Amino acid sequence: MRALHNILGVARYERMLLLRTTRFRILGSVGVGLPLLIGIGLAVLEARGIEFSSALGMGAFIPFYVYSYLQAIVIAFIVGDFRAADERAEIYEVIAGRPIATAELVIGKYLGVVGAMSTLSIAVLLLTVAIQAAKLSLLDSPFTIKPYLVYLLVMTLPALIYMSALTFFLGAVLRQQTAVALLIIAYALAVLFYLGEGYGGIWDFGAFFAPLFYSDIIGLGDLSRVIDQRLFYLALGLFFFGLSIERYPRLSQSLAWAWAGRGMAGVGLLVAVGLYQHMGAQDEANLAYRQRLLAEQYRYAAVPAPQVEHYGLDIALLGEGSPIAAKVHMRLYNYHEVALDSLTFTLNPGLALRAVEDSTGNPLAWIRGEGVIRVHAPMLAGAERTLTLLYDGDIDRQGFDLLRDETRLEKSKWPFIKGDLTAWIRDESVFLPPRSRWYPIAGVAYHPGEPPPPSFATAEIAVSVPADLEVVTQGQPTSKETQGDRLVSNWRVDHPVPLFSLNAGQYEVYQTKVGDVDYALYVHASHLRPIRFFADAPEKVTETIDQVFSAMEQETGLKYPYARLSIVEVPFLVQWYYEGWQESGRLVQPGVLMVEEDVLMGHRFQRDFDARLRRRRGDQDEAQIKKDVLVGAIFQDFLSPEGARSGLFRSPLVQLWSFDRGFSGENSDLLARGLPLYMQEDVSSDLRVAMFSSRFGGRMSGGMARMISSMMRSRGGMGRRGPGGGMAQPAVNTGPAWDTLVVEMQQNSLAEMDKEAEPDLYRAILKAKSLTIFRVIKSVLGADKFIESLGAFDEDNKYSQVSFADFEESVIPEGEIGRQKIDVQQLVHDWIYGTHVPGYTLTRATAKKIDDGWGEVVYQVIVRIKNGEPGRGFVEVQAIGREDQGSKSVMIEGGQEVEVSMVLFARPFRVMVEPFFAKNQRPIIAPLSIPEKVFQGYPKSYVRVVDDAENFFSEIVVDNDDEGFSMPIRRVQRFLRPGLKGDNWQVQQLPFAFGRYEKNFRWKQPGDGAQPAVWTTALPVAGDYDVAYYFVPSQFGRRFGLNLAESFSLSVTHGGVTDTLAMKAEVLNGGWNLLGRFHFEEGEEARVELSDQASGRLYADAMRWRWVDPNNPEAAYEEDVGSFGNWRGRGGRGGRGGGRFGGRQQASGITSWLNRLF
Repeated sequence: MRALHNILGVARYERMLLLRTTRFRILGSVGVGLPLLIGIGLAVLEARGIEFSSALGMGAFIPFYVYSYLQAIVIAFIVGDFRAADERAEIYEVIAGRPIATAELVIGKYLGVVGAMSTLSIAVLLLTVAIQAAKLSLLDSPFTIKPYLVYLLVMTLPALIYMSALTFFLGAVLRQQTAVALLIIAYALAVLFYLGEGYGGIWDFGAFFAPLFYSDIIGLGDLSRVIDQRLFYLALGLFFFGLSIERYPRLSQSLAWAWAGRGMAGVGLLVAVGLYQHMGAQDEANLAYRQRLLAEQYRYAAVPAPQVEHYGLDIALLGEGSPIAAKVHMRLYNYHEVALDSLTFTLNPGLALRAVEDSTGNPLAWIRGEGVIRVHAPMLAGAERTLTLLYDGDIDRQGFDLLRDETRLEKSKWPFIKGDLTAWIRDESVFLPPRSRWYPIAGVAYHPGEPPPPSFATAEIAVSVPADLEVVTQGQPTSKETQGDRLVSNWRVDHPVPLFSLNAGQYEVYQTKVGDVDYALYVHASHLRPIRFFADAPEKVTETIDQVFSAMEQETGLKYPYARLSIVEVPFLVQWYYEGWQESGRLVQPGVLMVEEDVLMGHRFQRDFDARLRRRRGDQDEAQIKKDVLVGAIFQDFLSPEGARSGLFRSPLVQLWSFDRGFSGENSDLLARGLPLYMQEDVSSDLRVAMFSSRFGGRMSGGMARMISSMMRSRGGMGRRGPGGGMAQPAVNTGPAWDTLVVEMQQNSLAEMDKEAEPDLYRAILKAKSLTIFRVIKSVLGADKFIESLGAFDEDNKYSQVSFADFEESVIPEGEIGRQKIDVQQLVHDWIYGTHVPGYTLTRATAKKIDDGWGEVVYQVIVRIKNGEPGRGFVEVQAIGREDQGSKSVMIEGGQEVEVSMVLFARPFRVMVEPFFAKNQRPIIAPLSIPEKVFQGYPKSYVRVVDDAENFFSEIVVDNDDEGFSMPIRRVQRFLRPGLKGDNWQVQQLPFAFGRYEKNFRWKQPGDGAQPAVWTTALPVAGDYDVAYYFVPSQFGRRFGLNLAESFSLSVTHGGVTDTLAMKAEVLNGGWNLLGRFHFEEGEEARVELSDQASGRLYADAMRWRWVDPNNPEAAYEEDVGSFGNWRGRGGRGGRGGGRFGGRQQASGITSWLNRLF
């Protein structure tokens, strides 16, 4: 009792002393005030209509997250001074006169510090609770204190206990407050920015990277690992606290107290090591368990199994006995040509099988391993049979996703780390995806080879749940029946489906009917504000749904197959993994489309509406503006390209194709995944073009629409990176960069790839080649014919196994097609089995007016494209005007150059080459400069191969991607010497830069001359050369935020002499700028150097040496390919863009339009 009295006395003294110190009050006010201000700011923003991903969790999470970090800093400055403060206050003389032991003193001081810091934690809790409770009451939203208590107990207090103990130990050892504070702050920063996510989160003392973000629907996820980790830090806290007792100045004490510190340290260390070992052993045990289940699946994979034709599912969720109890009737069909001695089924291992009965209710013999059930029920070939299975239990989340790897859906963005749950049954929410095997399936779920055909089954489903839950599954709801405090929902599935999902939650339901389809939206009760935003425009909502689904059907030729589409909000904790190269799950199921709560709540509908309202044109009413806002949200959430915000895992297009057939045979992945990818990319881009067209009052021409659509579909689009920044990048990793992918594709054909050994690479190559194959088929056949053929193939092959060979036979005609004699099957064969990747260069793009002899002036466009690589390729060449456009599909052999001529009846302004599958990442676009002179003659439309004799040496161009370009470093960096000024040269993509296959350039911050950009080449012919420098159009430089230097210098080396030219950006044209005419000897190395000493960012792109004909040195000529914004310059030495000799010109109207659009 005396020891306890001494400890409590010291604790009271220490606590009161800290609370009275100015340092504690200042640091404590900052530690509490900053989270408080953040909480107020979040509340104000939400009150003004800014939605957050969690109405209940955001206001608690952010303040506690910030406080937990600030708490470490406060501890560093307050606790780290305790021993030095004792020495300064000469407390030893006072303590020596009292009967108190070292352990009693240190324990008391520690409890006093923790008590004082806990006061701050309680203050944060009370203040944030008060703010959020007031906000939610004003917004008529629910409130719960649970997340606040969880964050206090799980995040803040363990960190406080651990960091205080660690700081006590360092203070006892170092006796220097400054050193202790610096070490603690450095440790906290290292964890926050470097170590937090490593080693399974073992360094994360503050739970900064723990999945603690609170879901409004389900609360927190599985916290078992988080609790183990927090206990680990409590044990480490005990370890360091024991050491601090041992290292404190010795006072007289009993032998028991003398060993107290050592005992605490020993116990803490043992518990911490034990917990660490336990977490590792748990992971190993889970892996071994999944491997056993997988081995069992493979053991029975070759055993024939029947198909299920009909399910009768009687399900009770969250009943008294267990989370799920089920009675399942199955009508089976033996489609094999042999009799079956027994029947094989798979059921989640967490569900205990109680009985198996035949159609008369008689029990059948059965045995069960862990996940596989074998029932003794013989079936003759072609026979049908009915079985009933009774089971109950809970879903074992380790019992599925057996091939999971570390690759998974990336839902979290620091600091909002969201939990991972693959299935659950909780009081407030139920999520049972098909892969969880919550219902029995025939056969096994995993096969080492090709799986058998799936079962397409109808169903009658009755689900009993607590009365406050709504149930969602496949099919149509037929009735609801209240039974006491429970609700029974009955559903009927008339359209056969291959799998079933089951959702339940506290939902509000909004329904409408459009055409023959019922649409239902299930939204959690706390998330109604985004839905109420559209309450005054119901007709526009219905109109939008009709237009989007009609467009999907028209662009694909596939009809939505179900009578109902249920859109269900689910917690953001939902997770699935990749199993090899394939996703193990998705949010789209037959007739059900799920959307995570943070996606729904992440929209800023009111803000977007206000912005559009300010920019509205003409008589556009508010309801139409709300429709535009809704359309934008649909594109973002459901129709984004793969790798962006949504992709296939949340795409309604998957329902048009993927659930009505099975896929088998060689290259079937092109149909199973490749065709949905193609539809997702193309329908999305075409619908967006339609939206842009309507935005411009329907004035966008078909050619312009195709050009914009092509650019949207191109790899990387028109996103800008580098110094300009500004455009959002994909939220999830889409795989290797395109340049890396090209190298891999040149080494591995799609057919020869080992998809299991290199799943990420296979997934990326499959996407690249799938998009190419289907786009080329559409281009050659024509959109209407392709859509018609795809729709016919869909109707002819429902509920059957299809192969890519079946698709080829049905959709792709044999032999050469069209006037250009294109063999599509040969191209497809090349892209599947070949390793060549073509690469295209636009070598000429010219146009002229021609009098056709009938008094009409037409325009003849001549385009030359060269395939500089060995592989056969295919391009679509388009000449684009406002009132007329033309296109030709051309197959180009490796190393071949073709000339394409088209005749248009209205003025064209652009040519575009769609490369489909090539080293070129995006379409090649060039402007057309048309002389006013009208030529006489007969205009011709043709495609011909350019004879090698037509190509003679005229110029050499060295691009920043060529071997002749270098960025030498002329000052060696050594210890204590200054580093390179301006950093290194960096690459940036830009649609209007120069490039053969990729439009990019190099840029660098101004330096001191130590790292120039250098272009070199050996000139094969002696003579004079016009040397030209390619520069970005000034308007695009400003638009993309390049902030280029106003002045810089270029040095031209020729004949052993170097001329340095002072350049002014304001007089440079976009495109080629003439530097001057210089003489070179045969074989001489020509060199141009761009110094990095400048007034701003440097631009290094391409340099050109053009040979001057000595017989006609002053000949005027035009550029074969124009430059954006400056394609009218011509004539002599000052032509082709001017340089020091040319004048600046204004961008055309279409250039300005593209500038605004992109």
